[in-house]
Amino acid sequence: MTEYNPAPEAAPLAEPLPSPESQPSSESPPAPTARRQGLPPWLPYLLLAVVPAAVVGILVYAFAGGGGKGGGGDAAGILEGFFAGSLSSHAGELPTGFPEEFPIYGGAKIVASFAVEAEQGTNYIAVFTTSASTEAVYKFYSESLDEEPWQVEVESASEQGTGFGFSRPDDADIQGSVTIYHSGLADITSIYVSFRDFSLARAPQPEDKAFQLSQSRPLPQGFPEDLPIYQAKSSVVLDTYVERSPGSRVFIISFLTKDSQNDVIDFYTEEFSKRGWTVNDSATGLTGFALGIDFSEGTSQSLTGRIQADDFDQDDAYTKVDLYVQVSSSRGRGN
Repeated sequence: MTEYNPAPEAAPLAEPLPSPESQPSSESPPAPTARRQGLPPWLPYLLLAVVPAAVVGILVYAFAGGGGKGGGGDAAGILEGFFAGSLSSHAGELPTGFPEEFPIYGGAKIVASFAVEAEQGTNYIAVFTTSASTEAVYKFYSESLDEEPWQVEVESASEQGTGFGFSRPDDADIQGSVTIYHSGLADITSIYVSFRDFSLARAPQPEDKAFQLSQSRPLPQGFPEDLPIYQAKSSVVLDTYVERSPGSRVFIISFLTKDSQNDVIDFYTEEFSKRGWTVNDSATGLTGFALGIDFSEGTSQSLTGRIQADDFDQDDAYTKVDLYVQVSSSRGRGN
């Protein structure tokens, strides 16, 4: 779900990750700061840039009949993975509850809309198309969203897309964004509106509290084969992440085990120490009551990393382990 984060400047996607050989041996590897299920904290910013374009493209394609069957049901099914919450879809009309006072470009056709109810608030998503130019639509929203009760917080124009982040000064629970894309292929301008009302939060449902363990995910290709996953036969891998660069690869693996934090940390400390690797207690980047260690392979630092183990917040029967590894390209795959 696209969210607007009011800030004077757009947040950068990510700092370039230094290669292991460029890190002084006295420094610890970068900390895997708090993240949802072990994913990088900057990933939501990447999704903010990608999801609007993807959603607009999918919606226009699906509701225009380009997807074969077409229709709201198909589009809703395609888009279900983008959103967390109770999703309702509407073809050719706005959802119930969408603010009547929100400005809509004159003559724009409503293609599809969605209402997503979640514990954090209700999100309204609407996609319009018009034959008007991007410049005309931009001018309209630049003026309309800068009049009461709305206020433009951020605006941006580029070849990749044009848009606004807006709020309501009289209601801190409301914020949103308008993104404008022009398709040279169909010669239409698409208007993507994301509107969130934090006051319309869905009450937690009983089923929300019941955690169900999913099937373990496979480790990503290229993950060092000599780096063990604790109790691999019984642990369940929740998330995997890989980032490749000319000098190194970064892997983030999050998994669950029923053993304690101490069992996990003791295992890795003993295993790495037997290999002659450097192992130190970690204090940086730990959250809650987590335990952690930093490690590196010898003095070459061709492999460095950090392990954090903490109680799993969705089910205290499990320990969640975040394994962060940075591998120099010169090391190979660890075979």
